[in-house]
Amino acid sequence: MHFMTKSKLAVDIPISHKVNTINNAWSTNFLGLTQDSTLPYKTHIDQQSCKLHSACYVIRSLKYVISTKN
Repeated sequence: MHFMTKSKLAVDIPISHKVNTINNAWSTNFLGLTQDSTLPYKTHIDQQSCKLHSACYVIRSLKYVISTKN
């Protein structure tokens, strides 16, 4: 991954090992944290908010079915 500032234009730097060319990644998942090449957390927050919305929906649906003790 090539890290850069938001104002800088993307520069494609070719990287190769032996005869294999390594492609540039614009985002990657590392230790559960999704990182973008410009280092904002927007991609990670968007992914986590979808998961949290699903969990909240399940909890709201189950509050009428199960007791608070459970």
